[in-house]
Amino acid sequence: ATFLEAIHPDDRDRVNRAYTQSLETHSPYEIIHRLRMNDGRIKWVHERCETDFDAAGQPLRSLGTVQDITEQKLIEEKLRIEAVTFEMHEAIMITDANACIIRVNQAFQDITGYSAEDVLGKNPRILSSGRQDMAFYAEFWQRLLLTGSWSGEIWDKRKNGQIYPKWLTVSAVKNAEGETSEYVSIFSDITARKQAEEEIRNLAFYDSLTHLANRRLLLDRFHQALAASARSNNFGALMFLDMDRFKTLNDT
Repeated sequence: ATFLEAIHPDDRDRVNRAYTQSLETHSPYEIIHRLRMNDGRIKWVHERCETDFDAAGQPLRSLGTVQDITEQKLIEEKLRIEAVTFEMHEAIMITDANACIIRVNQAFQDITGYSAEDVLGKNPRILSSGRQDMAFYAEFWQRLLLTGSWSGEIWDKRKNGQIYPKWLTVSAVKNAEGETSEYVSIFSDITARKQAEEEIRNLAFYDSLTHLANRRLLLDRFHQALAASARSNNFGALMFLDMDRFKTLNDT
């Protein structure tokens, strides 16, 4: 009873069954379980035990060891969480401080079409679509080095040559000395979102039957022209054209 009292309540039945079974089978046992300390702390232990029996098969004494494996369990749990997180639906790419790719997840391979073997050791520029100029990347690195992170929309190219939009977040990972050791990039394919935005724009500014610009687009451009005129102090011209029998044509 004293021994069981020190064991975490959720593990007591399991440990008790292991011990009882070892007495019945005359065999040693080992088990991993938790201990609840007097100050409330929880420790993980690896317990081994064997029992000596007399000639009649009655237990005389049990001898065992208990090894504290709390740190090992915490590391295992951390690694397990990291492994689950790494295989998320968003693509993850990790580079070293010199921007050489050292790890990618399955979502990265699914989105880009590149296998891990295709990209490991290479620079992420192999994904570039060419749509962003040098000024864009200069500003990108300036902000990343200054603040440690960057987020934004960027166009990249899949292995098959298809260009697609993605939302990218890059974060710098610092070591104990405060130096950047890795860069972690997380991104998602936003092609569907961009298509939806374009469809909404078309519905708002273009006639659904003829696909010609409607009056809402005219007014939008007109107000932009007025604003530009006000900033530049330059005049603009507005030309109105009449079209004969347009109602008949439109009705037809």
